[in-house]
Order: sequence, then C-alpha cells, then structure tokens
Amino acid sequence: MTSQVIRSRKTLNRRPKKKLGLPGDASFLTRNWTKRLIEWFRSRLMLVMLLAGVLWLTSYLFNTPDFTINSIEVKGNQLIPKEEVARQANALGKPTLSVNRKQVEQSLSGLKALKAARVDVELPGRLLIEIVERVPAYIWKVRDTLYLVSDEGIVLGTTPVVNQAVALVDVDGEAVELGGQVDEDALQTAKWLMAVLPRELTLTPAYFEYSHAEGVVIPTDFAGRIAFGWSSDREYKLATLKSVAQTIRRQNLKVKYLDLRPKDRPYFR
Repeated sequence: MTSQVIRSRKTLNRRPKKKLGLPGDASFLTRNWTKRLIEWFRSRLMLVMLLAGVLWLTSYLFNTPDFTINSIEVKGNQLIPKEEVARQANALGKPTLSVNRKQVEQSLSGLKALKAARVDVELPGRLLIEIVERVPAYIWKVRDTLYLVSDEGIVLGTTPVVNQAVALVDVDGEAVELGGQVDEDALQTAKWLMAVLPRELTLTPAYFEYSHAEGVVIPTDFAGRIAFGWSSDREYKLATLKSVAQTIRRQNLKVKYLDLRPKDRPYFR
C-alpha cells in the first residue's frame, strides 16, 4: 500500500518537459515573412514599371514630331528680319524639351542690331522670341546709300530718307556691312557739335563729313570746310573756332578751308 502511494506521488510530481525552438507560433512567423517578401517584390515591381514608363514617355517626347519646334514667333523686330532671328536662334526641328532658353538668348546676342531678347517655349512645338533692337541715332552715308547707325557705332540697316538723326557723309566711300562698326568717336563728336554749334556760333550744319585723315569736318558757307577732327581738346577747338569765325566775318575774308586740329597753330586758307 505504501509503495503504491509513493509511486503515485512520483507520478504527480512529474512535469512535462518544455520543447526547444522559436518562441511563439512558428507558422504565423512564416506567413508574416512571406507576406512582407511579397509586398517588397510588389513595390519594387511598381517602381521598375514606373521608371520604364518615364523612360518611354521621355523617349516619346524627344522623338515624336508633335514635340519638336516647328514654328518661331518673333515680336519687336523692325530692323532685323524675322528669318534672320529664326536662323540665329537655331531651334527649328529640335525636340521641344531640349531647347534651353538661355542658350537661345545667348545665340541671339550675335545679332549686332539686337539689344536684348527674351525666349519662351510653348508646348507642343512653338518658340516665342521677343526682342529689343538698338535705336538708330545717326545716318552714315556712303556714296548713295544711307545707313542707320546706333549710338555705339553699329550699322543697323539702311534707310531711303534722312530723318532728324545726326548725319555723317563718309567722303572716303569706304563700304560698310550690316552689323559692322564705324568710328564711334567721330559719331560722338558730330553729336556734340550739333548740340553746341547753334548756341555758340548760330550755326546748324545739315550734315558733317568724315574721313580717316581729317576726322569730322563741318561744311559751312563762311569758312568752307572746317576740319574739327575728333573729340580730343574739343572745348579748346570750339573756342578757337569762335575766335577765328569772328575774324573771318569781321574782315569778310574768303576762306575755303579751316583746320582746327593743330592745337598750337590752327590755320585757314
């Protein structure tokens, strides 16, 4: 009896051994890991598809005729022909998205008559160019051709008539080109003389002559041709001209030529 009780107690005192392994439900962890892996592949697949779509769209936009520059609109031009502006822009037929506005504006700066330009792109294939041209300030005559010249001496174009601008006749007859440069100092000298002569000598020349040898020459009735030269010592030469002009008029001298360029000894004949 006693032995049976002892065996029963031993049986009751026995406890089940714990199993070794991962904590929790292993099947649950496996399912969770699989789900995460599927989601990871799905997100990567969507990213790859999106990238492929972007590449395809980019390729389409760069190669389709619908998205190429097929027209150029020019505003603000009077002296520069539209065709010349379009040719200088060099954008016709190029993919619209590849057109760099700053580069086009830089290309347009090669037009000598151009002062400023603004470029815009309008989808799908239109280029808008708004320009500001240099303002004609002088007439430069070579033989029978009248050229419009800017304040900087840049030849802008031709004109059939002489307007209110200061006019210089190149007696050398040296040919000039559109966009070329003429003697800027001579232009500024003629402009200054046009402003001071009416006030100082009651003289308003219809035009000035110019040559490489003499510079600016003032045609007059009382002293023939007056060689003024360039802008150096202009105030001194003006004072000399006033003094000589008074002598000529007072003595009623017949003068055909007056040279003011020699500072120490201007002369007339």
